[in-house]
Amino acid sequence: GGDAPTRRHVLHTIQEADAVVALNREIAVELIAHGFPSQRIVRISNGVPLPETPWDPSRVQVMRQNLGIPGGPLLLFVGRLDQHKGAADLLRALPALVKRFPKLTAVLLGDGPVREELTSLAATLGVTAHVRLLGVADPTPFFQAADAFVLPTLGEGMSNALLEAMGAGLPCVTTRIAGNVELVTHGETGLLVEPANPEELQHAIARLLDNPDLSLRMGREARQRVRSTYSVERMVAAYWDLFARLSAGGPLDDVPDRMGA
Repeated sequence: GGDAPTRRHVLHTIQEADAVVALNREIAVELIAHGFPSQRIVRISNGVPLPETPWDPSRVQVMRQNLGIPGGPLLLFVGRLDQHKGAADLLRALPALVKRFPKLTAVLLGDGPVREELTSLAATLGVTAHVRLLGVADPTPFFQAADAFVLPTLGEGMSNALLEAMGAGLPCVTTRIAGNVELVTHGETGLLVEPANPEELQHAIARLLDNPDLSLRMGREARQRVRSTYSVERMVAAYWDLFARLSAGGPLDDVPDRMGA
């Protein structure tokens, strides 16, 4: 993405680098396609801290009361409010969801250039009463208060917000794009939908809201995936190893794959 001068600047900077960390395989492939030597590409996934207390559906109502959010199903979006994060697709999925779940609320945490556009879209769709744009806030208590985390992003390297929701044990719905498919196994650690498809998105969300046992199982599997593969400790160790090799002038082509697959 970006304009031509920005792309040229970034590609030139990359060419001058001793190593480039690729967060997902698609980024590595793109770097190689632009002529960057594959032996200087190191794949290290993001890592997030694992909350001590996992998501517990029996406690969500209490958590909502603490946050001043009404009862009823709660969907959570966390991210910058710009076009590629896909928050508009979540709003477009709401009219059909509200018909099935009249007390549903969607909380959007974040800020950005399309905030006013999202506010207008909610009004146009007739779902303003079901949407709360709360700006930038600590998502931790919201992970414990929500029924599902929804990230309808159109492009992603590797989303920390998605990893944090998974680490909290919250069932997730996200899009079938490069960064997300490396984190979420459809039907096991979450649900994947096609990007820019509000209808498929609302069906996936409804599936979780209609199946508490499925939500709980997927949340537990997601938390275990983060524990075993996407911990902060694993990420830090990978970067320490990379820095040590660069400082010593050693080769990088035998660096272990730290992408978690």
